[in-house]
Amino acid sequence: MKSGPSPAADQGENPERIPRRQAGRLHWLLEWAENPDANAIRTLEERGARVLQVLPEGGMIVSAPDGMDWRGLEFTWRGLLTRWHKLSPLLKEGMSEFLVELHPDVDPGEGMALVLQMGFHLLWHPDLPGDQIWIRGAAELLGDLADWDEVSFVYPAPDAFGQGEPVHVCSRSYASGTTIPQLIARVGEGWDGPGLGAAALSYTFGPLTEKLSADTIRLEIERALAEWSRHVRTIFTKGTNPAAARNLHFLFGSRSHGDDFPFDGPSRVLAHAFYPSPPNPEPIAGDLHFDGDEAWRNGVDVDLFSVALHELGHALGLAHSDAPGDVMYPFYRRASQLSPGDIAAIRTLYASGATPLALLLGATPDKTTDSVLVLTGSAEGGAGPYSIRWSSDRGGGGTLRTTGAFQFDVPLLAGRNIVTIEAEDSAGARASRSVAVSRESVSETAPALRITAPAAGGTFVSTSRTVVVRGTASHASGISRVTWANSRGGSGVAMGTGNWETQPIALAEGVNNISIAALSVSGAAAAAGLTVQYRSETRDTTAPSLRITSPSSSTFLTSAAAVAVSGSAADSSGVAAVTWTTNLGLTGDAAGTTSWTASVPLSYGNNAITIRARDAAGNTSWRTLLVTRR
Repeated sequence: MKSGPSPAADQGENPERIPRRQAGRLHWLLEWAENPDANAIRTLEERGARVLQVLPEGGMIVSAPDGMDWRGLEFTWRGLLTRWHKLSPLLKEGMSEFLVELHPDVDPGEGMALVLQMGFHLLWHPDLPGDQIWIRGAAELLGDLADWDEVSFVYPAPDAFGQGEPVHVCSRSYASGTTIPQLIARVGEGWDGPGLGAAALSYTFGPLTEKLSADTIRLEIERALAEWSRHVRTIFTKGTNPAAARNLHFLFGSRSHGDDFPFDGPSRVLAHAFYPSPPNPEPIAGDLHFDGDEAWRNGVDVDLFSVALHELGHALGLAHSDAPGDVMYPFYRRASQLSPGDIAAIRTLYASGATPLALLLGATPDKTTDSVLVLTGSAEGGAGPYSIRWSSDRGGGGTLRTTGAFQFDVPLLAGRNIVTIEAEDSAGARASRSVAVSRESVSETAPALRITAPAAGGTFVSTSRTVVVRGTASHASGISRVTWANSRGGSGVAMGTGNWETQPIALAEGVNNISIAALSVSGAAAAAGLTVQYRSETRDTTAPSLRITSPSSSTFLTSAAAVAVSGSAADSSGVAAVTWTTNLGLTGDAAGTTSWTASVPLSYGNNAITIRARDAAGNTSWRTLLVTRR
């Protein structure tokens, strides 16, 4: 488990210490010395227990009635899941949005009622499965939430949810129709057995989809295989027998396609993979299935390479990561390579391979309204330490020395910005990567709207900075309260219960997903979602004013090695930064904004110096100097 080995003590005698919304049953963690046989499972079921999920190496999550007779069941450990098991190690102070995974047999309405009862706000996304609840609240309250029996795991939510984009969740398939819980990091010891070794595997192809050419499908899947082999000692060789041991079989299928996990048609489950043997049996161990009804694409959603890269992690033995930037996070994202977190995870199963110098970049958005791109990544392979430099086609750059990981705050100007990262190791080897990010003022798209006011359906587009949401709520026991939360920030309690309305909700530019939640007097809960797309009527297009006060002339001679330049800048929305560049490729930031100074180094000969001022909306203005050093 992600929290470490299970506590040694048997916790079976203290069921009363676990709070729960429904009496009569509790969720237990059972561990055997090896995977239990059919007789043990049958005995559990005959005594009223239900096997919900399996864990590697003889573990399982079961729902059992109070007072169940555990005698004669030869497990090595039995315990009630506690907050120690259920809280992701990646949770930390300052986080405010989280995903709560419920046990598979918990009614989603009970889960929603629980998080409201514990003081959290519900957030809404149309693509979330029923066992996942998106919440906002204080991180210090998560322990009390995780104590409840209905909660299986709590982990960080991705920023992408708040941007209103469609998401796809991985199905977490296991053998015999069961699934893997989020609370474990890996399944089994990998194809190489215990310890860190190497694995030699074959791969074959079954039926393909006509939505991509056969050559493209094979190329993208082989590219995903190569990405994993780039970081650990796994060797993949094209095979001929799909039923062979230690073979990964790739196929496309629709609906029922020969395993215990039928696909569901377009737009929901995209693919699934089966973990290595053991624990999954041959010949299905390691196989990867893709839903043939999806609109498979190359380089855009639904991107075959990105999905294959994620599912191969499962086929090699990894469960899901808790880090939203990892390929192995349970919600697919478009990716071109593994993240540092993915690489660290796979190296707990297999030996690291000697690799050439490579640059790994964290996830970056295609579009954003932010003025600064936080660019993270790491250099791997080669001979460290490394020199890392970034540059933008819109101006600016920076360099640092690192043993691996790096982070740059890259200013973005309005429009398309191409940012290039270059790495050089101590032996002189070089690698580079580029990303393109468009800084825009309005986000596209809006999901469906299901609130009675301000609109009865469809998409509601607002040019007002606030919106008031109205509606009704009823329950046999009465309504305790109605709450609201905006995915872009802000939450509160609505006025009224049977007939209610929110206070004016502040809107952010672009998509705002607004969640309405009603809690009854008896503790039942209901939730509804509304999408509001806010478009401001005006946009700041005025560049800041910029003056160079010293030197007083724009052209002059000097024998000094540097020139001191100073001046002023002003803008109605505020001056974000003042920078300087030279025709010889030197760059830097001036000290100050409205009143600024800069010391610019000079080379012999002509030096063309450009001073730029940028406002908060991305508008820029510039002034130039021509300085000749003798």
